Amino acid sequence: MDDEQHREQGTHPPAPPSRQAPLQKIREMGQGIWEWIWKKPESGGFWAAKTLRGILRITCIVTREFRKDAVTLRASALTYAIILSLIPMLALGTAVLKGLGAGDQMRQITYQMIQRMEKMEKSDHQPPSLKGEFPVPAEKQKTLASHLKIAADKVFRHTASAFGLALCRQVSLV
Repeated sequence: MDDEQHREQGTHPPAPPSRQAPLQKIREMGQGIWEWIWKKPESGGFWAAKTLRGILRITCIVTREFRKDAVTLRASALTYAIILSLIPMLALGTAVLKGLGAGDQMRQITYQMIQRMEKMEKSDHQPPSLKGEFPVPAEKQKTLASHLKIAADKVFRHTASAFGLALCRQVSLV
C-alpha cells in the first residue's frame, strides 16, 4: 500500500525500519523491566536488587491505584466541600463569640493580623509587569490584605445584624 491508499483508508503507513528498531528496543527493555519487577525474587539474592524491586513494585501499585480511583478528582472535591463547610462554621462561631461579648476583641485581633499582612506585603517587592500590560498604580492594586479587610468588615457587619435580629426575636417572645 502506498501513502495515498493509507490516507484514503485513514490508516497510518508503517514506520520506516530506521525508526522501528529503536522503538522496538525500548518496548523490549520496558517489557523486560516489567517482568523483572513482578517475578518472584531469588532467595539469597543481592539486597539492593530486592530493595529496588520492592520500591518499583510499590511505585507501580500506587500509580495504578491513583489512576484507577481518580484520587485527584476526589481530593479536589473534598477540598471544595471543606471550604464550603468552613464558611458557615466561621460565621456561626463569630456570631456566638459576639453574643458572648467577645466581638470587639475578635475585631481588634483580626485587624491586627491584617495590618501585619499589609506590612509584609509592602516590604515584598512588586513583581515586574508583563510585556504589553499596562502598569496599575499602587493605590489601585488590590492586595490580599485589602481583600481580607473587606471580608472581615462584611463578616462583622452581617453577624452583628443577624445576632441582633435573633436577640430581638428572643426578647419579644419572652
